[in-house]
Amino acid sequence: MTEKALIERDSKRDLGAELLESIRQMKAGQKGAVHQVAVSEVVEERQKAGSSQRQ
Repeated sequence: MTEKALIERDSKRDLGAELLESIRQMKAGQKGAVHQVAVSEVVEERQKAGSSQRQ
């Protein structure tokens, strides 16, 4: 989408209503997309030990 088309689309949006609707959905337990990020074994062990990469 071009910048001009985005500006035109966004000028017609009611952000207050969109935010209110999203709050209602969260309170109702409805979820949007959920993503899982794979963590390497090294990172997992580092987190368990409570150390950073610098230590």
